[in-house]
Amino acid sequence: MEERDKQATDAHRSRPQFSLRALFGLTTGVAVVCSVFAMPDSGLLTLLLSSMLLAFPLVLIIMVIHERGYLRAFAIGALFPATFALVCLAVAWDQMPYAPGWRAWFLQLEKATDAIRDGVAHDLVFGFVAGLLAVATRWAIEKRQRGHRESQKESHDDG
Repeated sequence: MEERDKQATDAHRSRPQFSLRALFGLTTGVAVVCSVFAMPDSGLLTLLLSSMLLAFPLVLIIMVIHERGYLRAFAIGALFPATFALVCLAVAWDQMPYAPGWRAWFLQLEKATDAIRDGVAHDLVFGFVAGLLAVATRWAIEKRQRGHRESQKESHDDG
């Protein structure tokens, strides 16, 4: 009976655990991203997408500074695509023709919405993949170091 309880406890510990705060944050983030990409083209959408592109690297920088472990590795990996997207956004805004007046400027923004929406989508996907690659790299390095330490410990115990 005790062995069955021990196996159940070990299986329970090996599963990932999420707090309600993390779960609600993830759900809210996914909902905001999905709602932005479901909006019809408008100048307001372009401003919202541009704001998301500006906020994404800032969040990652905060994660690099304050987080530890795999979250920090993810943020470091995703930071390059995020900063590259800022450069692309600056070029897109620079290429937009000058339009005097708010109404004409908003019409110019509507024309740029598709390009900026595609840029944000590609940036989020590329940033996520780069972050996952950074986490996988850290995991592989830790696994190799752990194996190296265990082999040194065994050779030290044998000697």
